[in-house]
Amino acid sequence: MPLGFARRRRTVVVLALACVGALLAAPPAALARGGKKKDEKSAAQMAFESGYASADAKKRAAAVAALRDAPDALAVRLIAADVVPREARADVIARAVDVLSRVREDDAVTQLIGLAGKGKVERRIVYLEALAKIQGAAPHEALLRALGDKEPRVRGMAAYALGQHRAMDAMEPLLKLLDDRYWQVQAAALSSLPRLSDKEELRARVVPALVEYLDGVSGRLAVDAADTLARITGKRLGRDAAKWRRFLAGEDVSTASAGGSGGGAASGGYGNVAERPHFYGMEVVSNRVVLLMDISLSMNDPIEIDKDRLRRETSRRRAVTGRKGAAGAADDDDEDRRYDIPWWRIKTRLDLAREQAILLVSQMKEEQEFDIIFFSTKVDTWMGRLVPANSANKQKAIAALRAVKPDDKTNTWGALAAAFDLMHNDKKSYEQGPDELYLVTDGAPSVGDIVEPDQILAAVLQLHKAKPIRINCIGIGVNLRFMRKMCRATGGQSKFFE
Repeated sequence: MPLGFARRRRTVVVLALACVGALLAAPPAALARGGKKKDEKSAAQMAFESGYASADAKKRAAAVAALRDAPDALAVRLIAADVVPREARADVIARAVDVLSRVREDDAVTQLIGLAGKGKVERRIVYLEALAKIQGAAPHEALLRALGDKEPRVRGMAAYALGQHRAMDAMEPLLKLLDDRYWQVQAAALSSLPRLSDKEELRARVVPALVEYLDGVSGRLAVDAADTLARITGKRLGRDAAKWRRFLAGEDVSTASAGGSGGGAASGGYGNVAERPHFYGMEVVSNRVVLLMDISLSMNDPIEIDKDRLRRETSRRRAVTGRKGAAGAADDDDEDRRYDIPWWRIKTRLDLAREQAILLVSQMKEEQEFDIIFFSTKVDTWMGRLVPANSANKQKAIAALRAVKPDDKTNTWGALAAAFDLMHNDKKSYEQGPDELYLVTDGAPSVGDIVEPDQILAAVLQLHKAKPIRINCIGIGVNLRFMRKMCRATGGQSKFFE
C-alpha cells in the first residue's frame, strides 16, 4: 500500500471518530429537540405534498388547512410555492388565506410582507388579505403603502384589510380613496371606514365628507355611501344628501323605513318610486347589472306559490285601471292587469322569471348597463360584456328572454364564476365590470365544477374580496341557506318564495 494513501485513510478515520465523539458529548435533550423539529417539518411537508397532489379539491383544501399545525415559515413557503401560483379553485385559496392569516413568527410575517409587495397582482392580493388579520406595525405599514400602489386590485385589497386593523391612521388615506378612478377601490374604502376605532372622530370628520361624496355619486356607490353613513351615525336616511345635510345641521330628520339604501330620493336617481327599475320588488339602483337566470328543466314546473303574495311582493300596481288589458281576456283576469307584470301569462316558474326579467330590462335607463347569463348544465352569456340599456339592446335582450327554453340541471357555480369573470383582469374591463348580480333559481346546485353549497359560498366570498360585487338572490319554490349567507355577506338582498 502506498504511504500517501495510508496517511489519508488514517486522517479520515480520525475525523470520523471526532464527529462521533462530538455527538456523544452533545446533551441528549438538545439532540431530541433538533431531531424532533426536523422530523415534524418533514412529516408536515410530506403530508401536504401528498394531499395537495389530489385532483379532488376537497382533499387539496384539507391539505392546505392542515398547514395550520406546521411551523409558520414552512406554511408560508409551501403555500407561496405550490398553492397561490397554481390553484384555480377560489375555495381552496380561501383555506390558504386562513392559514397565512394565522402566521405570527417574525420571520414568516416578514416573508409575507415581502410577497405582498411584489409579483403578480393575483398573488399579491392573497398575501395582503392575510395581513388583514395580522396585527403589528410592520404589517400595518405594508398595507398603508399598498394604498398607493398602481394596481387597483392591490389598492382595494389594502383598503379592505385596513378596516380589519381598525387603526385611525388609516382614516385620511381611506378618505382619499373616495376619489379613486375605480369603483371597486371606492367601495372597499367605504366598507372599511366604519370599522375604524374612534367613532367620535368618524362622526366629526368622516360623516361630512361622506355627505359631500354622496351628493356626487349614483348607482351602487350611492348605496354604499348611505350604508356607511348609517353604520357610523346609527341613522338610516337613505341616499338623500339633502336630508343628511339637515341631519348635520341638527334638524330633526325622520329616518327611512328601509336600510341604508332606502328612503328619500336617490341622488342621481330616477324620479318617483314608480319610475325606478325594480326586480321582484327590489329597487335596482346599480348602473352595472347582470341577471343570472336558471333555465334548468325544473323551471318548467308549474307555479305553486300563492299568486296574491307574488303580486304583492314582486310587482307594482299600474296607474291605469282599465277593465281589460288584452282582447279576449277573462273577467277574472282584470285584477292581474292592474299590475306591471302580465300575471295572466305566468303558469310556470320560467314564465315568472322571464316576465320579471323583461320588466326590468324594459325599465332600465340609458345610463345603466347590463348583461344576462343563462344557466342549466351549460352556462351561456347573452353578450359576454356589459352593454348600454338603449332601445336596440333592450329589444335584443327581450327577444333572447322570450326564446329561452328550459333544459337539464343547475350549474349555479358556473353562472356565478361567469359573472365574476366579466370583471376581467385588465384595468379597463376591471373598472367597467358589473357591481351587482341578481341570481334567480328554483333549486340547489346539481352540476358544475363546484356543487357543494358551502364550497360555493367560500369560493364566492373569496372572489368578492378583490371583486366586491353585490349579489342578490331570488328563489322560486326553494329556500337555500347558503344563498342567504352569500347575499348578506356581499351586501345584497334575498327573497325566497316557497
